[in-house]
Amino acid sequence: MPPPRTAADEAAAAWSQALSLMEGMTSDRTGKAITSLRSTLAVYQRRRVPGAAELARRAGEALA
Repeated sequence: MPPPRTAADEAAAAWSQALSLMEGMTSDRTGKAITSLRSTLAVYQRRRVPGAAELARRAGEALA
């Protein structure tokens, strides 16, 4: 039986889906959302939330 999902796991899954949906979009609003996401992800990375580092990498690529 897999461990129960935490709120952080749920957030990471939602953000991952959001990043996937934002692929190819270049609006100012999308950029601001991704920038905000990256600052929040920094906290999750320090807490070593699974998937946070990969999500931060994807967010960085989306802004590049």
